[in-house]
Amino acid sequence: MILERFIEAVERNDVQLGAHRNAYGLLRAIPTDAFHEGAIREDSTLGVMPPKFIPDRAVGPTNG
Repeated sequence: MILERFIEAVERNDVQLGAHRNAYGLLRAIPTDAFHEGAIREDSTLGVMPPKFIPDRAVGPTNG
């Protein structure tokens, strides 16, 4: 539920996709670690779709 709200909020606020994905990874790690350590009974991140990051096309300098 927290992750889903986070994703909705950053989409509403037009956060860049790279920052969106980085923050999602950090936020997702907290409940995942708690589940693996036995602090919570079920993994609340199951079923939450991560943001899809599609980077802009990179253009490199040319020798011309």
